[in-house]
Amino acid sequence: MSKLSKTMKATEVKAARGEADTLRVWESYQDQALMWRAIALLQLPGTLAALVFAIMMYVNRKIILDVPLKPAPGQYSVDQLKDPEFIDVATEFVNLIGTYQPFTARRQFVEAQQKVVEPLLSKFNSDIMDTELRAIEATQRTQLFFADPQKTSVTRGSRDVTVTLEGDRMKVVAGKEFPSTKYVYQITMETRPRNRLNPYGIVVTSITSDKKTYQ
Repeated sequence: MSKLSKTMKATEVKAARGEADTLRVWESYQDQALMWRAIALLQLPGTLAALVFAIMMYVNRKIILDVPLKPAPGQYSVDQLKDPEFIDVATEFVNLIGTYQPFTARRQFVEAQQKVVEPLLSKFNSDIMDTELRAIEATQRTQLFFADPQKTSVTRGSRDVTVTLEGDRMKVVAGKEFPSTKYVYQITMETRPRNRLNPYGIVVTSITSDKKTYQ
């Protein structure tokens, strides 16, 4: 056999061996290749769907900005202020007079006093700052009021706004806890010239609690 024939046969053996090795490599990675192909086939429609959805959201977008009124010198009328402004003031006021401990009641009542105007202020000073506060400190009374936000209502008049807060009240007197009861606060408010501490000029003019009215 000539030298050329031997070289050709050796080349054929190497080529066949290379094809066999390539086939074995393909078989070992076949499952992975099929998995990546399936992922690619799923990713393409998913990407297209996400792109279409993003375009629809962009085209149909609607921007709503709710900008509260900026406090300005002078006095606001009640119809210039939205309900949340009155609800916030009423809730803060009720938290001051409706939820307290014996050693915090005086400080809270003094803070609530700053939100009250005449003629209610005189009644507030005599009935709450004097009589009620003394009873709280003498009996070591603790009170908790939990308002139910779903039962909060706002009633608007021509010159005032009344916020009704309904919830549960619990008392502890001299270490004895009493069962919770349903309780209602009605806080009537008006607007007066604003100041630095009261940027919207909202003041309390009437308090009704458990059918007892201060005004």
